[in-house]
Amino acid sequence: MRALGTLALAVIVSWILAGFVQVALGIQLNAHEELIIAMMAEVVFALLVALIFGLVLAFRGGRRALAIAAVAIVVAGVASLAGLEAFSLSDEARALDPSDFPLLIELGLPALLTVLIQWWLVRAHVKRQTARATLVPAEG
Repeated sequence: MRALGTLALAVIVSWILAGFVQVALGIQLNAHEELIIAMMAEVVFALLVALIFGLVLAFRGGRRALAIAAVAIVVAGVASLAGLEAFSLSDEARALDPSDFPLLIELGLPALLTVLIQWWLVRAHVKRQTARATLVPAEG
């Protein structure tokens, strides 16, 4: 039950902080409709990250498993952003356009912040759980 509370807290905190970062980036980069797309993608991404970290917790993964999962999520996120840019460049008439970079920044930085916040909160939960397990002997 505590793990579920930790995951819920991690999602809510990451939504709030990533939302602030996205709005600030949108203002600085003079974003329009792409900010709406980036914010919707961030909500889905935060839920997926929480699901992955929840699976790590469910299978009794330790701090190392959380770190591996976090690195894998970041690598998958970078690969998906590179794939998004490659897909937009697949049109032969279109060259690399600097107008694509604001969208990539609005997607990438808040996603990285989401992974870091959720990893940090879930890792703190695992550390507390490990410390509690060493202090309290197992029943039975």
